[in-house]
Amino acid sequence: MARRKEFDPEVALDAAMRLFWRNGYEGTSTSDLVDELGIARASLYGTFGSKRGLYLAALDRFLSGGSGPSPADILASRTSALDAVRDLLETSAAAPKPDTPPGLLRGQRHGGARRFRPRDRAAPRG
Repeated sequence: MARRKEFDPEVALDAAMRLFWRNGYEGTSTSDLVDELGIARASLYGTFGSKRGLYLAALDRFLSGGSGPSPADILASRTSALDAVRDLLETSAAAPKPDTPPGLLRGQRHGGARRFRPRDRAAPRG
């Protein structure tokens, strides 16, 4: 019989997204993730598979609008091109939420690009 999760994976994913956003992929250790998410290492691996799996899930959350409406959502929901462009510009210029880390969510640390191995094709290249 499977055990019930003692944490909310969606809440953990949001916390991981902000941590990766602040520190980058290489600047975030598994210990950092365990501490920030408040979960056991086994729970992290049991839910997300690996640090890489958690990063890719966090990146997907970010790209799908976890930090606000995605450009694709804005474009799809507007009736005219002018409305879409106006809303894209307004969304881009809006002040970030107070808990939003500065910069971009990317696979890098201190300006050095993170090199993903060939099996990491789904991950962005910095």
